Amino acid sequence: MSYPIKEELRLKKVFEFATNKILKSVKKNDFDGEVIEALEKFEFSKEEKKEIINLLGEVAGSTSKHIFSNWRTLSDDELIRNDLTNAKKWIKQNYDLVNTTSKTMGEFYSNYKTDTYLNILKSFEDPLKYRLDKLMTKEINTSDMKKLMFELKQGKNNKEIKEMISLIEKGINVSPENLSKLRMYALRKNELRARNEVGNLYSSELEAMMYENGIDDYIWRTMEDNNVREDHKKRDRKIYSVYDGNLPGSDFGCRCWAEPVRKGVKK
Repeated sequence: MSYPIKEELRLKKVFEFATNKILKSVKKNDFDGEVIEALEKFEFSKEEKKEIINLLGEVAGSTSKHIFSNWRTLSDDELIRNDLTNAKKWIKQNYDLVNTTSKTMGEFYSNYKTDTYLNILKSFEDPLKYRLDKLMTKEINTSDMKKLMFELKQGKNNKEIKEMISLIEKGINVSPENLSKLRMYALRKNELRARNEVGNLYSSELEAMMYENGIDDYIWRTMEDNNVREDHKKRDRKIYSVYDGNLPGSDFGCRCWAEPVRKGVKK
């Protein structure tokens, strides 16, 4: 496969464009020679962000076409056939995804959020369980004890849990029953924390995906079941701007998703 030289040069131009914007701002706003302070305070305007993202999107699209044209196995005519018997699996999956968006995207994003949640929860739980087990068997070392105390103090705790943590820090024995209660409380708090992280991550990736692909509007879609919250039912099937904020899935526990509006769709 040939190297995408043209695409690399275009990418360099995008970075040069962004760098020049930063340098001009630093020169314009003299911070008494404090370059670091100037860079920390610099921020692209919404228009500049959009322009840079559009340029990067064009480079990404061009690169994808270059790669695809070098090792694709089907012609344009073959790609639109109903029978894709000999197609590579990924071609068929993406073909179906693009052509049945309204039917597949809800399930796709739901599965994505579930998988991401499980991965994040595991990353939170494994070290916590390990240290709690060591605490219960009184085999925990000083380093793990400090890390455990830090983890347990994260977020809000009720009075009973705060008292338990204080006793453990002072080296006072806590009953096995109370340690089990502390364990259940900490793991439950991690579950809530993981769900919140998934919402934030999903919303950020969704926003970036839309910016990168030049999508300005989306259709708010719910899962259309009895568990949808009332204020989201009112948003269902309505068109919103990406720049309005509060994207579907960003609220705690929200299962809604955004269907990108293709150019030419009227509001």
